[in-house]
Amino acid sequence: MLPDYPEIKSKISTILQKRMNKIISNTPFDGNTHHLFEGHESIIIYQNGTIENIPFQSVETKVNLDIEDLNSLSISDVINHIDSISSNLALQKSKYTLKVVEEKLKGTKNYKKSKGLTPETLLEAWENIQMEFYSNGEPIIPKLFVHPDKKRDSEEIVSLIENTPELINRRKKIIDKQRENWRDRESNRKLVG
Repeated sequence: MLPDYPEIKSKISTILQKRMNKIISNTPFDGNTHHLFEGHESIIIYQNGTIENIPFQSVETKVNLDIEDLNSLSISDVINHIDSISSNLALQKSKYTLKVVEEKLKGTKNYKKSKGLTPETLLEAWENIQMEFYSNGEPIIPKLFVHPDKKRDSEEIVSLIENTPELINRRKKIIDKQRENWRDRESNRKLVG
């Protein structure tokens, strides 16, 4: 009988699980989320302090392997399968998050259905949202979520806004107005304590 090596198997399992978790949590929303390990729902906290419960969504994926192929799988093959599974789960997680955000935004002034991203639609979106600022007055530029196929187009549009004189002026006016609104909000804030 061959030795089982339970400690080595446990270490390999831990390494593969960490790799899988890293891929699954690598979504555009990662910096703004908290990982939950139990429960049945999450929450959205709106800027006005309102809290809304959001039920968890199940994500799953399947891999079909022939029993005959298992003995010939290399560690590289196993890692490729794990990466594929993880990427699929991350994609489902991102789609669900975007679906929830879209449902919550529908009917608000921040919800605009456009036929494509242009400098005009991006600047208009910046006008209609509530922008936040660092304590030194520098803007916290909102994240832009686009389909991977449109990433290059969106980068070109942002570059256009940053390098075209009239768009630079418009962007500056929008940020100045947003900064003024932010200062008003900050000065009217009620401090606790």
